[in-house]
Amino acid sequence: MKTILYRAAFKKRFRAAPARPIVTFCFDDFPRSAFEAGAPVLESRGARATFYACAGLMASGARPKLATPQMLAEAIARGHEVANHTFTHPNLRDLPSARIVEQLRRNQEALPPGATRHFAYPFGAGDTRVEWIVSRLAPTARSCVPGINAGLASTHWLRANELYACNDPARPLRLIEENRRRKGWLIFFTHGVSAAPGPYDATPDLLAATLDAALTSGAEVLPVDAAWRRIRRGD
Repeated sequence: MKTILYRAAFKKRFRAAPARPIVTFCFDDFPRSAFEAGAPVLESRGARATFYACAGLMASGARPKLATPQMLAEAIARGHEVANHTFTHPNLRDLPSARIVEQLRRNQEALPPGATRHFAYPFGAGDTRVEWIVSRLAPTARSCVPGINAGLASTHWLRANELYACNDPARPLRLIEENRRRKGWLIFFTHGVSAAPGPYDATPDLLAATLDAALTSGAEVLPVDAAWRRIRRGD
């Protein structure tokens, strides 16, 4: 019976066909630099992002480069989205089912008022069992599998693309052009934003250039929840 239910998770699909192409920018783990250097880049162009946060890591002080709980609340007040990334960032494939539920619920309870229930898999790691459990707790879940969500897309395995300074800087531009042609939902993700980036960070210039290209393409730049609502309405 469980096998049948897990397989059914893969059949949770939606039609990604917005009237205008959509581009979303995400910051995983919510480093301080994403808030201090990344958010202003989007705000200066009238755009907002989604920050996937792990409240347990922030509260423990084990990762001092992460944003503070006060920054989470301020991000929401400034129109950004704060969403669920588990409480302590485990690989969910390694956990029993009850612990997966606990990770999502405990984190949701610890996030500030106004946080959404959208989810991103830590390390981009999931399988049929994990996806099925997450589908009971979150309206969408974002993977790290590259590509564009266009046509029939997976609700709890949204495709998303790295925006890292170490990668080919022309690739985001190609994706934006492809998204314009296909009228889909293109999601980028990074972690921190710094002029001296780590391997999982973007530079302010890369973020700005990608955002400008998205806007120039005619796309709407929306956080996950706003994009999801727009697509579900058929706008």
